[in-house]
Amino acid sequence: MLRHVSSTVKQRAEMDSLNDLDDTDDESEDPCRTDGNASDSVTWRLNLTPNMITLETNIQTLAGLEKVLEQLRLNVNQENMEVNGRRHRKAVCSNEFEMKSFQNAMSTLLGLGMMVRMSKPDVFRQFNSIQLMQLMQQCVDAFLTCEGAFFIDSAQLLKDTQKVLTHADAATEYPIKTLLVLSICCMMIRHVGFHNHLPPAVSLGLMRNYYGQARVLLEDLFDCHHISVVHALFILSLFPRGHADFFSPSRTRSPLLQTALRMALAMNLHRIDVSGHAPGNVNEYRRRFSWMLLCADYFAESNAVGTTGWIAPTEWYVNFPDSLPGEHNASRIQAFSYFCRVVMIRKMHFFRSTYMISLRSTKALADGLDNYIFNTLLDDGYSHLRLDPNKISGWSKSDLECLLINSFHCNTSLIARLPFLPRDYLDSVQREAPERDRDIREIHQRLFHSTQSPPFIPFMHSNPSPSSSSSLSSSSTRVLMKNNPERTTHCILSCLEISNRYTLLLEALVSVDPSGCHQSPVYGLLMTALVYRIFIASNQDTDIARVSQINLIRTLRLVERCKSVYGDAVLYYLEQVIPRWVVVPLEEPNEALVFKATQIINGLKSRLNQDLMANFREKSEETQVSQESDIKPEKF
Repeated sequence: MLRHVSSTVKQRAEMDSLNDLDDTDDESEDPCRTDGNASDSVTWRLNLTPNMITLETNIQTLAGLEKVLEQLRLNVNQENMEVNGRRHRKAVCSNEFEMKSFQNAMSTLLGLGMMVRMSKPDVFRQFNSIQLMQLMQQCVDAFLTCEGAFFIDSAQLLKDTQKVLTHADAATEYPIKTLLVLSICCMMIRHVGFHNHLPPAVSLGLMRNYYGQARVLLEDLFDCHHISVVHALFILSLFPRGHADFFSPSRTRSPLLQTALRMALAMNLHRIDVSGHAPGNVNEYRRRFSWMLLCADYFAESNAVGTTGWIAPTEWYVNFPDSLPGEHNASRIQAFSYFCRVVMIRKMHFFRSTYMISLRSTKALADGLDNYIFNTLLDDGYSHLRLDPNKISGWSKSDLECLLINSFHCNTSLIARLPFLPRDYLDSVQREAPERDRDIREIHQRLFHSTQSPPFIPFMHSNPSPSSSSSLSSSSTRVLMKNNPERTTHCILSCLEISNRYTLLLEALVSVDPSGCHQSPVYGLLMTALVYRIFIASNQDTDIARVSQINLIRTLRLVERCKSVYGDAVLYYLEQVIPRWVVVPLEEPNEALVFKATQIINGLKSRLNQDLMANFREKSEETQVSQESDIKPEKF
């Protein structure tokens, strides 16, 4: 409880004291102070409870309110507050650990992936109307067979497609159905063209045509709150990427995605399980689509600015997806449900908080507490989806869902640990920003066959300006890792081990799904390549640099295999920069490289565990000696 009477108030130049209230929620250093001029005085009383702050005052004007706020700002010091005679320091929160430079690089390069070389719109005129209708039907069929349509009633979609393809004036008679079909064709035509061996220029020309027609229809349907319109907006927001990136970590911001999200919220798709139930299986389809929107929103905002999306977990009333009776792709739905569960945990920063807590204890690191908690959270009810960590070959199509889940597990673990790397490691990414921008300009110029430097505005990303949060992150990292090289080594080695596992799973996914029907490895290849580059540029340990070099060679081989399938400009970037990062190219087969990298990592882990246990025993002995010295002899 505080009492304060004063009339001496400093004049403020700006009205920014409201921002200072965030730091003024504790007791004053001068609880009682009065001024002789009682006519100009203000009186206030601040009551503090564990969950509430109450301000009682005699002010009656805005000027009096400003005086009270100024006195609060001048007299309350949060950093040195004392409660019951004990000094309390501000607790370190996991949100203070950021990786702005890494996130900025990923955002820039993912934006590069949205760039494609568009063909002329009339390139498809070599096809007659019947062939074009057949291609549209094949796009819808591929959408269903590649299991991208598990949020739509397949039977109804096929009926609507027939109506659209058999009516000359379908855009007028069935505008919503036509919009949905055109959106699906825009998303799937490149994949269908790959299966049908169409020239890439033809596929790109058709994609551009479908997209243009769909945007024309959208002009009259933006204000139509129909679930198919939301579906179409969500699908078109992928342009020019394909169905494999529906709700994947490679999602980027898009005005169409924001429009779909706002329309879905207006239709209460975030409150499906507290609203009225729709007939039949409609509720389950909408539930799946709602979760796809949440995942896409989370990844788009995370890649752009490092936040967790517009949808708050406290406002989400949607059960996890479940398979329907007789559904043939039940395993795919189960994997998607697991995916949604992990995304929701990531939105609450639980994995990062867990790792921060484990870093505080040498004994916890030696016992592998972080891996134990991660695996417990990720395997709860889904342990059958986990793969044998020692398996490095012999994958089959039946392992697809398990491979997808485990690769996402690696992505989650890596995202949770990267912010705790030493600041100079993450700053190395920022130091290479000018070189990275030059590479992107060269790729842009090569794709568009431009003789002059093309405009680069769509792909320019401003570097994060220095802020209080970034400086706090740096100081928090120094405090957490101070005088404890074992913690730093543990963080570096765990990131290297996870990246090595991630690369192995990407190789397995490309081998079991070479045509990209169910997944896209582009995001994983980019992320792991940047991590390996960080270790090569910043770490002085020859073994860590050697593992990074080996895995960059494996990444480059994957890029060469995937380039013709996905046509993503990110792959062109990796193809251009990785040879510069690799000092000594190796010609050994992949199996030998995997074995060599795993062997080196196991040796590093064994050495680290010995250091951690020795450090823990040394601290235990020091604590015991200190306690014995504090024992006073008894008096007789």
